[in-house]
Amino acid sequence: TLKEVVGMFNAFANNGVYVEPHCISWVKDKWGTKIWKYNHMCERVMSARTSGQVAKVLQLGLNRVRKSFPQKWIDAQGISKTGTTNDSRTCWFAGSTPELTTAVYIGCDDNRSMGKNVYPLRTAFPIWMAVNRELQFDQKKFSFDPSLTEICINKKTGKPTLKSIDPNAISILV
Repeated sequence: TLKEVVGMFNAFANNGVYVEPHCISWVKDKWGTKIWKYNHMCERVMSARTSGQVAKVLQLGLNRVRKSFPQKWIDAQGISKTGTTNDSRTCWFAGSTPELTTAVYIGCDDNRSMGKNVYPLRTAFPIWMAVNRELQFDQKKFSFDPSLTEICINKKTGKPTLKSIDPNAISILV
């Protein structure tokens, strides 16, 4: 389910800790007093090192898209993943900032195809971006396990390289 995707995806943004997804964090009365607060379940499901390496790779796609919309971008770093079912019956976009993980799911009620060339970057991503662009994030950058080191590799060969001379250079954590 989309809720499971959000839960799994959040573990990469949250240093390997799974936080049960929820829609309502708290309820306040008319005076602003919290009368109910969601008690979330947290569990470490992978090492901070592993989640950091995956999160760094999941930044690559979103950073590539960012180049096309630099003025209309969110106020924080992000990681993302898309998904599409056979015959474009559904598509989704899951994204995380250092503070929030959300996903957008698009499909027809009767599970029919939405048509040819229907992809999340043209459907679900713009909705995700519009929502997240309106939010102000206190934490702008992801924090990674301090034992990780950032290196540059050529994305086609996987061999070490320098960003200053290689247009195919990407940063990963090892």
